[in-house]
Order: sequence, then C-alpha cells, then structure tokens
Amino acid sequence: MVRRSTVGASHFLLLVLGCSACGGKTPSSPTSPTQPGAPSAPPNQNVARVTMDRADEVAGPQVKVMYVLPSDGPDRQLDQNRALATSVESWTRWVERASGGQRLRLDTYQGALDIAFYRLPRTDADVSSFGIAAIDEIQASISAAGYNSPSKIYAVYYGGNNMLHCGQSLRSGGQAIAGAFLEARPAAFAPCLQQTVPTNRTPGLTTSPDTPGYWEFVMAHEVFHMLGAVPSCAPHFSSGTHVNDSPTDLMGVFTRPGVAPDDPAVRWNPSVIDFNRDDYYRHGRACPDVAQSAFLTPAMASIAEPSTAVAAISPALTSPASADESVCVMAPSPTLVHAAIRQAPLSSKQGTH
Repeated sequence: MVRRSTVGASHFLLLVLGCSACGGKTPSSPTSPTQPGAPSAPPNQNVARVTMDRADEVAGPQVKVMYVLPSDGPDRQLDQNRALATSVESWTRWVERASGGQRLRLDTYQGALDIAFYRLPRTDADVSSFGIAAIDEIQASISAAGYNSPSKIYAVYYGGNNMLHCGQSLRSGGQAIAGAFLEARPAAFAPCLQQTVPTNRTPGLTTSPDTPGYWEFVMAHEVFHMLGAVPSCAPHFSSGTHVNDSPTDLMGVFTRPGVAPDDPAVRWNPSVIDFNRDDYYRHGRACPDVAQSAFLTPAMASIAEPSTAVAAISPALTSPASADESVCVMAPSPTLVHAAIRQAPLSSKQGTH
C-alpha cells in the first residue's frame, strides 16, 4: 500500500538531507521519547556534518530529521549552522503546546537532535521532473543509502525545486517520509520561499524556537499525515486526508471560490490540532486517534486537557493506509485548495526509474 499526501505552493514543505562526509554514530535501532528540539551546539557554533544514521540512544519509534540535496544543489549547510535544529525545535514545541503536553519522539545523539545529510545521485531538474512522484524518488534514494527503518518517519528538508507543490509525504513499503521542498517554484503559484502564515509574516525557515513559520507548519502537517491524520472516518474528512471545518486546523484544507485570499475564512492559519477535537485527536469515537501514536509521548491517558480546542496526532505508522493518492495545493494567495489525483494503488517502485 502507498499513502501519499502533497502540499502546494503555500501549504507544505519537504525536509531533505544531502550527503557528504561523515559524523560518527554507527547504524542501529530506533529511539524513544526525548525532549523536542534539543540543541545541536552552542549558539553561533557550527556542528560537524553527519552522513549516516548513527546508533539510536533509545529504542522505539521516532522522527529522523534529514537535510537532503540534489546532486547539483547549493549547500547552505542548514544541518551545520543550526537552521534546521531551530526549525525542528520550533514546530515540535508548537505540537507540545497545541496537544496539551504530548511530544514527538526525535532521533537524538548524545542528547542533541541527530540530523543526517545526504546528497542525491540525481540533479535538481531530474528530481523535479518526477512531479508528484518526486517524493518517491527521494524516498527510494535515501532508503538505498540506509535510511530505511520501519520505525522511523524521515522528516526531510529538501534543498531542491518542485514544480507542483511545497511539501509531500509518503508511506510505502513500511517506510514513511515527510518532506518540505525548500526551493520549490510551482508553475501555478508563487515560490514556496515567499509563503508565510498570519502568525509569522517572515518567509523562510524560522529563526525563533518559539515562533514557527510557514515551513515549520508544513513539516508538522506532513509528519501528522504519517502519524495517521486524517482518517476517513472523521466527520470533517476531506479528500486528500485533511479536514474542512476550520482554516485554523493544522490539517485544514479550504476552497472558497470568489473570496479574498486574506479572508480569515479561507487563509490557512494553523493554530490548533484538531479543531473542536472531533476528527483525529482525542475525539473519543471508534475511529483512529493520533494521540495514541507510538511516535508521541507521554501516553494519551497521562496528559492534561489542553486549555483550548487543540490536539495532537496519532495512529501508528503501521495503521491501514488508503491507496488513494491526493494532492492539496495552497494557492499563492494563499487560499488552500485540494484535489484527488489518483485512485488506483501506486507501485512501491514508483519514482525509482
């Protein structure tokens, strides 16, 4: 089964790592709960580049962060200059606040976020030419390089272009990848680098661990897809595994023809996890609940009720996934629209040719 979600020019982003020389931990098994966004090094101090999946500090499901580049992509050293560490810390802190206390389990090494770098064998133009299957190609490449644990979600910041969207996620062959295309320039929309959210009008990766921006919400959104959001049994389920009851929902998707793009009724303004808590997080119905995900800690029963209508994500990576392929596209406006683009099951080999 293959489950895919994509995000357009003003909605989601793809974390991709590039590969070069190496750092130091030998491959091993997954990690367990850690504090989100652990600093990689003192401020203003670069860290050594890591080009392998070093031994996990704790066993269990976890999110592995990567910086990926095409073969000809410029290296902005986002894995070394703390740009990615700050970005990850920002969106994981937001998830913890919005969920009322649950944290994502991150892959760490010696207490710090363990970011891997990988450079793809294909050029930027080659990867971009795959279109919606670009995420398949990236997953196939990093998997062949050893980043293929079924207990990890690979959060890839990809320093390359995409002609269709800003972010994608894919679950295929027991492996999951959530990606943000940092240099995406979709033909129909404004470049992804220009996109912002109402709570942070500065484009690009955030520089504040407490103020996530567009790219941080894109990554959180794509990771939540890989946790199981949004199940088709949700009352506000919308095609493309999103919800349609509020533009403030992390997983929200809206289409409002003829309405001004900055109208709060349509502009994606993520501020809660599961608006009214009735679709995918702590909803209390006979439907998958991401708050029970093994990628989140502490367990759902032990966390306090959030003070506002927010929630966190859950279904385990092994939960049943739809074979439908869908794309959600946020227009340059950024009004968010979506459309199902494929109904037939996809081959797990797609994107490897």
